Amino acid sequence: MTGTVSTIDLEPAPLGVTIAGSSKPPNPTTQGSANFTFSTNDSVSTVRCRLDAAPFSLCTTPGGQTYNSLGSGSHTFTVQVIDAAGNTATDSYSWTINGSSAGAPVTPILDNF
Repeated sequence: MTGTVSTIDLEPAPLGVTIAGSSKPPNPTTQGSANFTFSTNDSVSTVRCRLDAAPFSLCTTPGGQTYNSLGSGSHTFTVQVIDAAGNTATDSYSWTINGSSAGAPVTPILDNF
């Protein structure tokens, strides 16, 4: 007898998502915007993002999320992926924005007055 044998992996790798390190704002920073990119290890049906305690909503793109005009203080970005079977995975990054990048006002020095 001859034939073909096929195998089916009944225990696939768990669903995962990773925020790209290069897209994470410095911590701490004075930068008031963030442009996160992320990737998943499997096909997903939904990619949702949230900032701080806001509810999850669809991300800007399936592989990224942009935030502008962020205020001073601590922030946490979380990305969540959900596959067709309902399995979920998340990744988060927290950072702090310290004031504005303008700094304190500078008093001019008048020479030869």
